[in-house]
Amino acid sequence: MKIRNGFVSNSSSSSFTCSSCGETWEGYNGEYGDIQQLCCINGHGLCSKCVESVKDTSQIYDLVLKNMEEEEQIGYRNSPLLLQEYIDEEYGNLLGCLSELDLEWDLPPEACPICLFEKLRDKDGFEYLLAVHSTNKEAVLKEMKERFSSYSDFASYKKAKE
Repeated sequence: MKIRNGFVSNSSSSSFTCSSCGETWEGYNGEYGDIQQLCCINGHGLCSKCVESVKDTSQIYDLVLKNMEEEEQIGYRNSPLLLQEYIDEEYGNLLGCLSELDLEWDLPPEACPICLFEKLRDKDGFEYLLAVHSTNKEAVLKEMKERFSSYSDFASYKKAKE
């Protein structure tokens, strides 16, 4: 079985979980239907919807431009609108272009909602809180065991705090 951040697969079936929105897709032989998998250089596996939700896509267009043939670049260097029109005509959309240029695994941090702190993964939030409070998982677990007699008590506590 192969495991890569957000991806789990064996020889015929695999699943993909978006690090940003948490949606999961399953497929066979890498086919996920309408979902396109992407990954930023920091290893955050992303669905196409989350990449498209990034407020400033200029870094993604810069990545595309750098990977175009030299003669193709000339007409688009100073005209992002023309570049966008070219990409839409040639590839259907920006994500199709990234896939065609084999860049879906190399998105810059500026194209990732997690790297931009537009979205927070539970794991990152938890690790941040541990660091800010100078504690660790074991100490948190010990405190929870002392404070709550059962998981139900803990769930009730969380619900009351919402």
